[in-house]
Amino acid sequence: MTKNNILVASFSVIFASIFFVINDAIINYLSSNNITFYHFVFYGAPAYLSVPLFLLIKGNLIRNLKCENYWIPTIRGIIFAPMPFITFVSLKNITLPEFTTLNMAAPLFGAIYAIIFLNEILKRKPKNFLEIGVFHGVTSRNVCDLLEKIHGKDFSFTGIDLFSTDNEIVKEEIIPQTKFSNPLKTIYYKYIVKLDPYSKESVEKLLSRHKENVNIIKGNSNKVLKEISLDKFDYVFLDGGHKYETVLSDLKNLNFLIQFYLIHKLL
Repeated sequence: MTKNNILVASFSVIFASIFFVINDAIINYLSSNNITFYHFVFYGAPAYLSVPLFLLIKGNLIRNLKCENYWIPTIRGIIFAPMPFITFVSLKNITLPEFTTLNMAAPLFGAIYAIIFLNEILKRKPKNFLEIGVFHGVTSRNVCDLLEKIHGKDFSFTGIDLFSTDNEIVKEEIIPQTKFSNPLKTIYYKYIVKLDPYSKESVEKLLSRHKENVNIIKGNSNKVLKEISLDKFDYVFLDGGHKYETVLSDLKNLNFLIQFYLIHKLL
């Protein structure tokens, strides 16, 4: 079911991209002037409304609007609220086809990555998953949700991360940008959740649904990997420190698992 959902979502993104390209061509043909925000609204709004109108006619609108957790769509709606203004400002400087290409490319690459990564997990069906480099925990949540679909509650997830923005550590290690460019996300974490998104507590909150199966460890992977038992893990997602010495050290620490996997495949 999950694999089918991924495929449907990916093809939907591709279809949407094609639709927008055709829509752009129509607007370019009909308009004697350059593309403006108002052309986009006039021709694009009916397309956006077509799906809810179809569901309304079919009588399935209310059923499709229901979900288990309304916080996520509400927060996403708030986060994307500035999009019309951003679109308006963008279209003053670039044409609609260029804006569409840039806007649609990001989720398409995201969908391709999701297919490759999640299909690999579906294929391997690991029960004991190790992620090195948890960051905000979004990938961790997706992995745990998928493992639950495969094994029910019979799985374990271990995540390792520095969870630190300390200047001394940052100087020695290459860590991702921990601040949001979206001010609404910053407001959400700072004033509503009141947690640093790049913290052990924040990740544990995000993974609270799977808390019985999750173990989040704060520390440097170079040291932590030497202190924990690695032979229980049957899948490792290595995305921790990007410094050469760190990656090399992580690979050396995981050498036992790599050799075991190669021998297992050869036999």
